[in-house]
Amino acid sequence: MDWDAEGIDLSAEERMTLVTEAEEELDRAEDVLLQIEAAAGNFGRRDEDQERLDTLFRSMHTLKGNAASIGWEGMTGLAHAAEDLMQGVRDGEVPPAEAVADVLLRSVDVMRGLTAAMAAGKASPAVPPALVEEMQALSVPTAEEYYAGDSRSSTDLLRQLEAGEEDLDGPIFEVKVMISADTDIPAVRALQVILACEEEAAQMVSDPAKDDIDGGILDDGGRVTCYLAGIDDPAMLQTRVGDIEGVEAVEINRQEKGLPDHLSEEEEDTAEEDNGEASDASLVRSADARQIRVDVALMDRLMNQVVEMVINRNRLSSLIDTLGDHGLADLSEEMGATVEQMAGITTSLQEDIMQTRLVPLDNLFRRFPRMMRNLRKSSSKEFEFTIDGGDTEIDRSLLDAIGDPLIHILRNAVDHGVEDPAVREANGKDPVAHIRLSAFRQENYIMVEVADDGGGLDTDAIAAQAKERGLIDVDSERRMSEEDVLDLLFTNGFSTSEEVTEISGRGVGLDVVRRDVEEVNGTVLVENHPGRGSAFRLSLPLTVTTVRSLLVDIGSQVYVIPLGSIRETIRLEAVDLHHTGDTPMLPFRGDYIPLFRLEDFFPECDRAASGGDEGYIVVLSMDRRDYGLLVDGLLGEEESVIKPLRRPIGNIPGISSATIRPDGRVALILDANGLFKEMRRTARRAVNE
Repeated sequence: MDWDAEGIDLSAEERMTLVTEAEEELDRAEDVLLQIEAAAGNFGRRDEDQERLDTLFRSMHTLKGNAASIGWEGMTGLAHAAEDLMQGVRDGEVPPAEAVADVLLRSVDVMRGLTAAMAAGKASPAVPPALVEEMQALSVPTAEEYYAGDSRSSTDLLRQLEAGEEDLDGPIFEVKVMISADTDIPAVRALQVILACEEEAAQMVSDPAKDDIDGGILDDGGRVTCYLAGIDDPAMLQTRVGDIEGVEAVEINRQEKGLPDHLSEEEEDTAEEDNGEASDASLVRSADARQIRVDVALMDRLMNQVVEMVINRNRLSSLIDTLGDHGLADLSEEMGATVEQMAGITTSLQEDIMQTRLVPLDNLFRRFPRMMRNLRKSSSKEFEFTIDGGDTEIDRSLLDAIGDPLIHILRNAVDHGVEDPAVREANGKDPVAHIRLSAFRQENYIMVEVADDGGGLDTDAIAAQAKERGLIDVDSERRMSEEDVLDLLFTNGFSTSEEVTEISGRGVGLDVVRRDVEEVNGTVLVENHPGRGSAFRLSLPLTVTTVRSLLVDIGSQVYVIPLGSIRETIRLEAVDLHHTGDTPMLPFRGDYIPLFRLEDFFPECDRAASGGDEGYIVVLSMDRRDYGLLVDGLLGEEESVIKPLRRPIGNIPGISSATIRPDGRVALILDANGLFKEMRRTARRAVNE
């Protein structure tokens, strides 16, 4: 057994199943609690508020039931106390005040600590007794009392249900459920079935009894049978029970003739035809609804293997092309057709695996409302925090990479982005500021943006601080554009903050933000609107494994340019260049854009066409700005496998990564954004010298 820190025997699979489900329930609970706290005394006046309370109660009940089924006492007791408190809120006996939300949020934090300890295979930390006592003081009669009703035995109640001795609302239903023999912790699944039936019915008995399941007992080959009275919607119950993980089949049978008034005509017809017998449609746990959990490490290994297949596919295609040069044209053609089919299969496999790696950004975004709530309480700022685009999907590895950068940017937005309420009112603004986290897809990139309606970035203060630190001089400042000044924010340790706060300083940590984002071939863009706010935008690739690219020849070297960065290619001899100082300017779509030579940045590339009229210009796009790159030749498009540059090579400005060519040689992948910025720095240094 894997986890015995609590004296509980669990395998690694069972432990991680419990951890995953606990995290999901805690995320759900925290989201509702934040809504309750934000609404203050107004919560409960809308129809959907009751649904949220039910969701919160179910989350606490599920946490308690799962923990009780394995004897996890710390989690069981804490979730039990939270459940009791929520029962009072649901029944209207405890108002959903801020104090209730606050104590429940603190209990969620402790439960997260318990869950993290289980995930790490460590002993659970102690549950603070004062926290449990605080919830108990706010609570009303316990959840057990709510569930138990009276003390009659299951046999007596079933006999009375069947005999019609109770004042029943509608007929009695028999619910038969089969729990898969392959599912993890079947006792927990059975308990979830019974809890779902309890919530839908006015009266219920089950075999096995709930108390037996709480003790971890599940006999009779995974079968659970419930008898229910007072069901409002049998079809909904069937769907709800069928959606529980590990449920193989659900069958609902009517135990007496006659239909409840609320059933539709279509349901009446179906019931009359069935005459109480379950149809094939009652097996609601279809294959389409089944899901499995796969370790991220396994997905990474599968992706790496597919990437190697792509490399070898490209290599094989290159070798086949050489067969014709050796008088084997027929063999080359036949092998080429086979390789083309294999290439299609490889591409399909690659796309499927990439699809499985996609996760909605909401998996990350849902962490931030709680953080922003805490920042609001600890600062003098008043602001609303909104999230848009959480359903935008992104590669799992990118999700992990941008978590810390977003924390930095959001904390900066609170501390030095938005103003104090008094300052905002003096400037004619709403005293309550707005901070928005959003995500959307733009061409071949995922954009994640943090925007605020604060005072914007003070470029004069940034430049003054840079001069004070010796980063620039007076002459450099005069030649710097606003973009150049804003770029100083990403200098290591740079800040315009006059004092250190517990939250952040505008600029503090932004060098780390850029480093982390650029490590996954992304970029950080800044928009500034003085007096109206600012925005930090992360531009991220759709994938970190492969990229469609254009291969170019510069001197004796082959370089790779992602197609997403290319606007256009132009023959050099077809254009009339102009010059601004020493910088050649290319007329392009009614404007002039700078033209750079890679040898000015990488002298070792020794471009053969330098100074001549031969060659091509590749027009690249960077942060809504264009520039041209002079190359000797265009070698065609290819699916390039991205290989990160690691030590001892390290980070090279203008180079994002490398790829392996079909001939086995390594080619560098150019970073359009980094290349442009580094070339501008090189040009400024040349002017200063």
